[in-house]
Amino acid sequence: MLCLWSIATGAQSDSEAVDTRPQFPPSAAHAGNHAVPNLASLRSGRATPPIPGGVGAGTLYRQGALPATNRAELSTQMIVHPTGIDVPDWIFTTATNRTEKTVEVVGIYIGADASLGVFDWSCSVEDPCPSGSIVPDWQWTRDLTELPCYYAMADDGGGHQHNLLSYVNSSKRRGNEPGPSARRGNWRNDVFLLNRCTRRWDLVYRHDFATSQRDCSLDSACGWWGPIVETFNVSPQPLIKELGFLESALRYDHGVSRLTPTETEFSPPNTPWLQFHRDPNRSWGIGSSTAN
Repeated sequence: MLCLWSIATGAQSDSEAVDTRPQFPPSAAHAGNHAVPNLASLRSGRATPPIPGGVGAGTLYRQGALPATNRAELSTQMIVHPTGIDVPDWIFTTATNRTEKTVEVVGIYIGADASLGVFDWSCSVEDPCPSGSIVPDWQWTRDLTELPCYYAMADDGGGHQHNLLSYVNSSKRRGNEPGPSARRGNWRNDVFLLNRCTRRWDLVYRHDFATSQRDCSLDSACGWWGPIVETFNVSPQPLIKELGFLESALRYDHGVSRLTPTETEFSPPNTPWLQFHRDPNRSWGIGSSTAN
């Protein structure tokens, strides 16, 4: 039994997750025929938009709020467009779970291609990631058209129908375990996707590692962005279909947050994008068109 989230309510529920990691082996990062650059290198290497990429819109964790030094589990529903959104440069829909060595579950868009990827910030020489990487890197990507069981059409809360993909991005301290377990690391990153075909949660990624996590809430030097649209396009931004996240919630050291305005801020959409709806700040949709 694994303790996961009920996406609809934000409550905790006991559910058996199916280990489907063999179906998601490490892979070269791609979106269609496009090679996806290392996320860390891409962010640090661009002067425009501002490092680390441009926040096109989204939910940012407030400094001093939501400390996550023992556990952090972000649950959300991400709007996805399996056939792409036709943009000239990279657009990512992504989030951290407020920890320094987090995993990002990323909707990746370039040209007319669209994929889903897992990028892990915990890879190191001491604890290589499943891909073998010893630096933060993509662990796997799959074109969204290859993942039809992981999204389904639903109302986005603003009266618009979109494909929604539900996931949980979890980082947990594993405690001081003796023997071989200690060598596997005192932290664990997990990614779960909701399988709409089986109505079960699938474990699609895991990495055990040893680290001393920084408290990102102290100075927002790490893990400062919740669900956002990240753009590397030159402003004014290209016309895009609606992107966003619904029903986001964060389980952290002191409880469960619905990402309220006392704990988060909202970065408004860049020109010419519009905000179609917002439930501060856990659900929102932005773009220039609501079309799928």
